Amino acid sequence: MMIMDSHKNMRRADRQITHEECVQIIMDNNVGVLSLGGAGGYPCGVPLNYMYYDSALYFHCAKEGRKLELISHDNRACFTIIGKNEVLPDEFANRFQSVMAFGSISIISDDKLKHDILIEFGKHFQYPGDKLEKYVEKRSDACHALKLDIEYMSGKMRR
Repeated sequence: MMIMDSHKNMRRADRQITHEECVQIIMDNNVGVLSLGGAGGYPCGVPLNYMYYDSALYFHCAKEGRKLELISHDNRACFTIIGKNEVLPDEFANRFQSVMAFGSISIISDDKLKHDILIEFGKHFQYPGDKLEKYVEKRSDACHALKLDIEYMSGKMRR
């Protein structure tokens, strides 16, 4: 995975954060916005919960809908996570953290892998372990698991 070169791509290079800091912000949060190329030229941003696992981002969704239509036309995606955000009124500024992960998104087609990812997703969100396996077994046919292979990411922070 490549981290964007701050001198070439980030206007405020003094706020660029390291790969490790990006990963920490991803791990500390659980909601972000998945941005996809949209129909008719309009981009589409979808708020989603997520899981970071094995250096990739994972999501789940219904087996039909706008996300899947957009992904089928162009699987390039950007996922944005806003970490802490504190308004600093006296400075006319905000103290914030953000990460943008870019890559390609795909539906996990292997049933065993999908099952395992859904179980990990449940553990990540601390769903009751004694009920999790039964829930995944019952519901996995009605959903897809999606994987965003991160090609590069960029993060900023005002400290």
